[in-house]
Formats: sequence, structure tokens, C-alpha cells
Amino acid sequence: AVAPETRASGRATLEARVGGTAGAPDVDGAFEVTGGRLRLEDTRINEVEVAGRFRGREAIVERASARVLGGQLLATGTIPLATLQAGRTARLRFEATDVDLSRLAVPGGERAADSPSFLVSVSGDLEATAPGLARLRGEGQVTRFESRTTEGTFGLAAPAPWRLLDGRLVQEPLRLAGPLGTLEASADVALAGDRAGWLTVAGPFDLRLL
Repeated sequence: AVAPETRASGRATLEARVGGTAGAPDVDGAFEVTGGRLRLEDTRINEVEVAGRFRGREAIVERASARVLGGQLLATGTIPLATLQAGRTARLRFEATDVDLSRLAVPGGERAADSPSFLVSVSGDLEATAPGLARLRGEGQVTRFESRTTEGTFGLAAPAPWRLLDGRLVQEPLRLAGPLGTLEASADVALAGDRAGWLTVAGPFDLRLL
């Protein structure tokens, strides 16, 4: 079911021929979304453009882009629709640039010139042999993690790598430099199964800067 505060619009086309079995489908066709817009409560996703095709047990994303929280999302590659044949791996490249997480707390219509920002940029490559987080692997880096307020700027001192193995996300230390010094944070979190994990933060900070 769609949540009451969810709205979507745009133009979508889908053509598909489905054969095979439920466990080993054989899909052929194409899909496209143009001028897409999506609202999830106060979060708006605009300029959604997606084009791709189906081939066997995979969806081939030829291009995908969107604007979200003031930033840009891009992706291209393949996504498994079912467990792939032996020796095959689906790979997807993604990039999120200047996504402003502060807009989750202060929507665009309520923002002022001096409103704080919390900009994040992350990129990476994902691969899987079947659908689901438990079968997902990948690696990449966080290239921006920056808080700006009237009190000052707290930002990433250098790109920080991350990796994902069988649904477990490991973030190598993020070193954030600001007016009070350097803050270091790292994490190891299971995205599937029991969803357990840990987060460590060390160094001086001021909550007004976050």
C-alpha cells in the first residue's frame, strides 16, 4: 500500500515479455520514466529520469538520475531480478552528490538564507548474484560530509572508503575537521538479518555544528 503522504507523478512506460519460471524467469523488454516526481511526506524527489531494458534475469539500467534534498543522484548498471546463472554478477555504479540531509529536518519551504546545511556526497560500485541485501557487496568512498551553520563549518578532512559485504556495511574512519578540532567516526552495521552493529565517535564536537 502507498502511504497517505506519498505522491508520485510523471510518465512511465513498460514493455515486457515474461517467460521461464518463477525461480528462473526470462524477461525481455524495456522501461522508461521521464519527468518523474515523488513526494514522501516532506521529502521531494524531482527530475526523475530512468531508462533501461530487461534481459533474462537482469534489469539493465542504461541511465537513472534524480534530484533529491538539493543534490543529484546518478546510477547505471545491472540489477538482478532473480538468482543469476553461475558465473554471472550484476553490477551497479552509483553517485550521490551534495545531498543536504538537513532538509529532512527543515523542508525547503521553511528554509532561510542562514539555515544550516549538512551536505553528503558518496559514490561506489555494488554487485550481487541475487536480489536482497544479504547477497549485496560493494565498495566506494564518502567524498563530502560537511555541516555549515552560522557557527562555522565542520567538514571531511579527506575521502573515506566504505565497503559492503553480504549485507554488512563497514565505514572506515571519517575524519571531520572544524573549529573545535578533529572528530573521528566509524561504523560497522548489518543491513540484513539482526541489523546489529556499532558506531564509534571520538573527538571534540558542538551539537550546534551537526
